[in-house]
Amino acid sequence: MKKRLFVWLAASFIVIAGVGVCLCIGPTEPRYQGRTLSYWLRGYSTSSSGAARLATDKAVEQIGTNAIPTLLRLLQARDSPLKEKLARLVEKAPLIHYTNWPDWDRHHAAAEAFRVLGGKAKIAVPALIEIYNRSEPLGAQQWVPRALGNIGPEAEAAVPVLLKDADANEYIYAEILEALGEIHAHADIAVPELMKAIEHADYYPKRLAIGSLGDFKAQAKAAVPLMLRLMRQSAAEDDSRMVSRFAWALMDIDPDALKQADPKLFAETEADRRRQGSPSTEAGIGD
Repeated sequence: MKKRLFVWLAASFIVIAGVGVCLCIGPTEPRYQGRTLSYWLRGYSTSSSGAARLATDKAVEQIGTNAIPTLLRLLQARDSPLKEKLARLVEKAPLIHYTNWPDWDRHHAAAEAFRVLGGKAKIAVPALIEIYNRSEPLGAQQWVPRALGNIGPEAEAAVPVLLKDADANEYIYAEILEALGEIHAHADIAVPELMKAIEHADYYPKRLAIGSLGDFKAQAKAAVPLMLRLMRQSAAEDDSRMVSRFAWALMDIDPDALKQADPKLFAETEADRRRQGSPSTEAGIGD
């Protein structure tokens, strides 16, 4: 009986160890200071310290565009239920140093890395669009808009693609709204969608859309009358946060319009922007 138990335990350990090795060994990746890119990207975890995030930023910056193949692979990661169970099992096994990295965290980390690469990652835009269009896994579809937004204006080719999914689920839609502002291209089709979003019943998409309209600056002047009306409505509802968001965006789009509509709010917003280091709008405002 003891011999049979020993054989069973030994076999179980071998299986767990084998699974652990498989989980730990992945495709060849670029390295920084002897560590793989995936090792560094764990620093973008929501529970990571500021110092860890800065170290990851440095690693991504040093690796540069060589990181793109790994980032694209991580954005498409999808763990099967079996792999998730095995990963949890291996984490608990003695003598095996393995920490599970769920696919959602990998999607998030990859999208964040594109923030560091910025416009230098333009070559990744076609592949990101392809991943987004496949709609699988769902987590990738949520995080690809953030990756594209992090690339910035160089990702302008993605704007029509993102806009076709304006009726996506709330999480994807929020990422799309923010990405539109960060890319700030194709104003002729992006601004109308953002104008629709600032009338959204929910606070979060409305907030993101207001900020994105501000990113378009003068290209979003068509939205000014609607923004002023909604700002007055927010003031009547005593929603000071929303009033402030509208005012800040209007200062970027058409400060003259805000000054004429509410001189006091204009002066308060101008003072707030100066205190927080935003560029003064004084030079661009008529008498």
